Amino acid sequence: MTAAATAPAAPPPVLARAPAESDDALRARALAIHRRTCIADIHTHGLLGIGYLGLDLGRGGPGLSRRNPLRNILDLVDLPRAREGGVKALVFVSYVLPSPLKRYDEKTKRMVAAFRRFLARHEGRIEQAFAADDVARINAGGKIAAILAVEGGHALGGRLAMLEWLREAGAVYLTLTHFVNNDLSASATHPGRDYGLTPRGREALREMERLGILADLSHSSRRAKRDAFRLARAPLICSHTGLRRFWGAARATGDDEVRAVAATGGLVGLLLSPVFLAGRTRAGVEAIVANVDHICSLVGADHVCIGSDFDSGLPPPDGMRDLRDYPEITVALVRRGYDEETIAKIWSGNFFRVLRAVGR
Repeated sequence: MTAAATAPAAPPPVLARAPAESDDALRARALAIHRRTCIADIHTHGLLGIGYLGLDLGRGGPGLSRRNPLRNILDLVDLPRAREGGVKALVFVSYVLPSPLKRYDEKTKRMVAAFRRFLARHEGRIEQAFAADDVARINAGGKIAAILAVEGGHALGGRLAMLEWLREAGAVYLTLTHFVNNDLSASATHPGRDYGLTPRGREALREMERLGILADLSHSSRRAKRDAFRLARAPLICSHTGLRRFWGAARATGDDEVRAVAATGGLVGLLLSPVFLAGRTRAGVEAIVANVDHICSLVGADHVCIGSDFDSGLPPPDGMRDLRDYPEITVALVRRGYDEETIAKIWSGNFFRVLRAVGR
């Protein structure tokens, strides 16, 4: 098991702003930090539009009204918005919808093929990163780094051999389950029995560790998480989640679970939607900072990142349109007193550290 923080760390101090620094000056300083930082979002769903509807996210989304219910699943993630928001690395998550015909492994392969066609169509602007060290090289060429991940163990089609294929395709993590129980893990939101990790799930965890694929517990039940914490010999992640401190749902991550993730050397990604951030339908960037503060108070700043879940159907925080407004998060962190080094960890450094820890 990877070494982790052994004692809770205090949250960063609220630094008194220098009298000479106006709000405009603070904002200018924060935006300069944002430009210098590798901004990464470790969980986005632009592949739903690419793979199911054939959207060309290189040209921009459809430009739907905020009142259009489809906006939050089709119009938050694309290359122009990423560029405007200073985003330099995006994790594109492959998710295949439930189907009575199943054949999820074949559908996953088709989704990855759509991902590759998207990258080829816009090869001058975006390139796949297979490992953490690829990102700086890709960014140096003026391109956004695209990283592949997979959500839901059903994507394997019941075949653990599919993990080898995913590793070759560049997938860096697999979310073990989704809204319902599967043959790897019980889900936090399934109404049936919580059976934790299955024998196949435990075998999958070992194989993922061998291959350097991170196990993502974002949707796993509490019992399944405990099983994974007990068995893990590599960092574990929750790529997109809310904290039970602010939202009491079973899907949220409790303080004990945050500590357990950190004890593996892993990290917790904050899902950027009001209910997940604050347990209510209205919440803005201040709620993001409150969540960051809470994780830092529990385990320090080395175990938190951003996994927005944009384009999943959930609305973004108040005052944020989409990826374009990621600078507002940096401004809020600077205002709260976070320094540039810590901000860089939160945006990407922690994620890259975890990838390197598993050989990626």
